[in-house]
Amino acid sequence: MKTYLFRISMLGAIAAVLFNACSSDDPESADCSTLSVSVPDSGKKNPTDCASTDGSITATVSGGSEPYQYSLNGGSFQGNPEFVNLSSGEYTVTVRDANTCETSSTAVTLAVTGATVNFTATTSNSGCKTGQGILTITATGGSGSYSYRVGNGSFGTNNVFDAQTAGEKSVTVRDNGDNCTITKSVMVTSGTSYDADIKPIIESSCAVSGCHVTGGAAPFVFNSVANVQQRAAAIKVVTANGSMPKSGTPLTQAQKDRIACWVDDGAPSN
Repeated sequence: MKTYLFRISMLGAIAAVLFNACSSDDPESADCSTLSVSVPDSGKKNPTDCASTDGSITATVSGGSEPYQYSLNGGSFQGNPEFVNLSSGEYTVTVRDANTCETSSTAVTLAVTGATVNFTATTSNSGCKTGQGILTITATGGSGSYSYRVGNGSFGTNNVFDAQTAGEKSVTVRDNGDNCTITKSVMVTSGTSYDADIKPIIESSCAVSGCHVTGGAAPFVFNSVANVQQRAAAIKVVTANGSMPKSGTPLTQAQKDRIACWVDDGAPSN
């Protein structure tokens, strides 16, 4: 009986080692740098007037691995690269490939011919999961009388919106003179720092002996911010669901949140 129990114990220990060992089949091992998305001029159709939502955008993708999924201004992903029923405004297309790699296009503007109102927006950092951001809108052109809103809220005359969480915000300015509106996507960042917040997590839990270091089992190393940025979206997924790190001490919820906040900020080199 003792010999039998000893064998069971040994098998369990071996299984645990194999399960937790760093391996080359990490979900984030795909080369995300090849994925690219853009919206050519031929893929843009402006709305016909201020009241119309007959504009459209069609994205073009190269690299990565099919099938692709597409998102407009941070909305739900879809399999079709075309987005229709759009009003005037600023739009960004994000593409996600079969390896969960993500990248976004530069901002694309749909505009009504003859409409002159425009705006810029400034933001302050929200903090990670704290909602302390401030968004200030400055409009120009048109009649000079404007109303503002963030998201689908009601229009108001106040151009400052506080208590903003991090993420893409749909901001709309209405020219009260001719009722034309312009909508743009504005990014509120958390301000999470790679050097202060993310690098210590990578060095203590990921870039460790036998794993994401030179000579480790993984097919890439985390020895620079550029290497981490290439796989930022996948790192967010596998750390959030607990499948990484494969060995060592599991990440705390606060560490997972910091990684998610940094990735959602666009994985900056800060």
